[in-house]
Amino acid sequence: MNDWQTVRQASEKTGVARISISRWLKLGLLRGKPTTVGHMAATLVSIPELRKVAKNRKPGRPRKSK
Repeated sequence: MNDWQTVRQASEKTGVARISISRWLKLGLLRGKPTTVGHMAATLVSIPELRKVAKNRKPGRPRKSK
């Protein structure tokens, strides 16, 4: 199995929302490899690394602090 998948494929395999994966890439929690798929730019993410990050992140919005 290929450990590096596009964001869309990684989202389908792990059940994590694409927007969450994109956010984690921007925050630096995940490493991404830029590539081209056909004539489009794409980012590859590591499935094991994604599962590790998703396990440590709570779903939903953080609670407001008083």
